[in-house]
Amino acid sequence: MVVGDRRKFLAAVFTLRVTVDKEGNPTDTLDDKALSIMKEIGSSATTILDARADEKVKAYLDAGLKRANAHATSRAP
Repeated sequence: MVVGDRRKFLAAVFTLRVTVDKEGNPTDTLDDKALSIMKEIGSSATTILDARADEKVKAYLDAGLKRANAHATSRAP
């Protein structure tokens, strides 16, 4: 999610896919798709807390942000 359209700078919110409990509430455990990506990037993270502390995850998200920014058009006034 991006916050701040038409401003001088934006804020981005990153979320990771997690499993849900029997009541449908999100857990801290990454789901199969997220775990697959963790494996691809060489991360051993299995929970949100693991991922938050993992430099490989941070680098992966940063690289994605840089790719998106390279194609983004500024609409700042």
